[in-house]
Amino acid sequence: MRKIDSLLSEQKKRLLRRVNMSVQHQELLHIFPKMMADPLESGAVKVHLGGEGYNRKTLNRVKRSINKQQDLKLSIETCRIYSLYHSLHHYKYHTFLHCKKEWMNLRVTTFGSFQLRKRSVVIMMHHIIRLIVLLNLS
Repeated sequence: MRKIDSLLSEQKKRLLRRVNMSVQHQELLHIFPKMMADPLESGAVKVHLGGEGYNRKTLNRVKRSINKQQDLKLSIETCRIYSLYHSLHHYKYHTFLHCKKEWMNLRVTTFGSFQLRKRSVVIMMHHIIRLIVLLNLS
């Protein structure tokens, strides 16, 4: 897991060199695990940041005093870089949520133990491949 953390951190640092991101924007991207973008007629993008906070070590949800959604207005290129930075920062959490959802779906069905393990390995391999592709695109 440390290797994945170091790869993610390295890629985030590379992205920060490509854009002048303020400390406040970095903190907002770190705090909120959900990010949505709406194009504006002016050619800019309105970015909505929201979602429940979580502990980065345990991936458990935590209650924070900052639950209000935050909005940013960015250029299209800056939005693309912010989005990639946000995806890298929250990658483990989003993967965890996806695997948890898949696992719950599998538990509802009546697969045998071997089939459950096989399916879990396939899900994790899919996410590892997605991470490698994501890191190679930046």
